[in-house]
Amino acid sequence: MAAKGTLRMGSASSFRGFSPEAVTFLRSLALNNDRAWFADHKTVYQTEILAPMRQLVADLGPTMTAIDPGFDTDPRGAAVSRIFRDTRFSRDKSPYRVNQWISFKHRTKDWTTRPAFFMEFRPEGYRHGMGYYAANAATMAAVRRRMAVHPERLQDAMETAEKAGYGLEGELYKRPRLPADLPPQILDWFRRKNVYVVKNEVIDATFHSEAIVELLRNSFRASAQLYRFLADAGRIDGDEEFEAAEN
Repeated sequence: MAAKGTLRMGSASSFRGFSPEAVTFLRSLALNNDRAWFADHKTVYQTEILAPMRQLVADLGPTMTAIDPGFDTDPRGAAVSRIFRDTRFSRDKSPYRVNQWISFKHRTKDWTTRPAFFMEFRPEGYRHGMGYYAANAATMAAVRRRMAVHPERLQDAMETAEKAGYGLEGELYKRPRLPADLPPQILDWFRRKNVYVVKNEVIDATFHSEAIVELLRNSFRASAQLYRFLADAGRIDGDEEFEAAEN
């Protein structure tokens, strides 16, 4: 048996779930977010959070590259969040993140023009899904244009994702300009600056076991059709006809 915290590539699923100590660590970090406390508990972070997240990325890697060969699935790279916060431009000077995540993004400098998959957890629960992170206006305009031209494709892809429990979220425009004659489900996308589908989960037995690997595999596969619809749209030059107006 591999030692705890060791990456085991190639097995069907060597991730065994996040331990209760991982949740306890983040809860304590929220109350003691300073460098002295973290230094005293760094090994707990490395053993119970960092190493398991890397193993989870390794186990999900084949599934994700089947969805898109361009995904970065390096367990020791950008697919795993850092514990350190960038506080240079933030009023909150807490040095460490209480939430942790894994994400699968495209290996390009302009990766924000494509959607990404993610799983994020904090002491209160975890969530997983797919969508855009800080996409620019041109990308979102192109996405809305494709939605307007091919609403039936979006509906079909969305229905598959919804069967996996995913719902649409994202920051809303204050005064969106909505095209006419589109179903309400499609118009909900036009109301949002950035869009993603997500399912919120409670910390339960699945989170603490290898079952979370299969849950994520099945959920990400269920939203693969929607991912491809959005990724293809994001590579098209933006069309301002459907650009929403802010106020």
